[in-house]
Amino acid sequence: MYNFVNSLDISAVVEAINKWLFQFRDLGDSSWYSVDGKSLSGTITDAQGAAQNLVSVVRLVQHNSQAVVQFAYYLTGKKGESETVKLLLRSDEVDIAEKTITADALHCNQAFCN
Repeated sequence: MYNFVNSLDISAVVEAINKWLFQFRDLGDSSWYSVDGKSLSGTITDAQGAAQNLVSVVRLVQHNSQAVVQFAYYLTGKKGESETVKLLLRSDEVDIAEKTITADALHCNQAFCN
C-alpha cells in the first residue's frame, strides 16, 4: 500500500477530489468557513536529513454543513501552508467575498491578510 500511495500523482488526485467535491457543493447562506492544514502520514522523505519533505493538505470547510469546499496540497520542502491557503482562497472556484474565514494562528499576520 505504501508503494502504491507514493506512486500516485498527487496533483491529479487533488484535482479529481476537487471535481468530485464541486458536484456536492451547496453553499447556501453560509458566511463562515475555516481553513486548516494537515501532513499526510507516510509521505516523508529524508526524515533525518536537511532535505526533509512530506506532502501536506489544506482544506476549506463550510461551517454550517461541515462540507469540504476546496482542497489543496503542498510539499513542505517547497512551500508552506500560508502560501497554499492564499492560493486556495484566491481560487476561481471559491467565493469568499464578505465571508468570515477562521484559521490557525499561523495565518494571523498582516502579510497573510494582504
